[in-house]
Amino acid sequence: MICFTPLGLAADRSAVERILANLVGNAMAAVAHPGGSVVLSAEAAIGPDGRDAVVLRVADDGPGFPPAGLGRVFDRFYRGDRARSGSGSGLGPAIVRELARAHGGDAWAENLEPRGARVTVLLPVVPRLAA
Repeated sequence: MICFTPLGLAADRSAVERILANLVGNAMAAVAHPGGSVVLSAEAAIGPDGRDAVVLRVADDGPGFPPAGLGRVFDRFYRGDRARSGSGSGLGPAIVRELARAHGGDAWAENLEPRGARVTVLLPVVPRLAA
């Protein structure tokens, strides 16, 4: 169990590590140009159901997702840019969303202007266990 304080997120540690590894790894692969950047953030939020949540975001200033494929980012085996070299299977984003949903949350992707992409993962806060 991993607990982000003071945010109060209680989640399976390996699941959160896998979510972050997939998101950061994909963002780093997208930023192939010199001086490119990847930004990871975490903040408290209110989920769509009105409950407290934690929002994890990974943004990059790479080329972004192909606009026609933005809705398919989390589909298993989907690879947006078939011309890009790499060893990815297209499972990373699907795993991210499945792990987020298993914790009662969700994940979504968006393109940024003038370039780049951001993936957001929302995880609801659950009450901490008493020590």
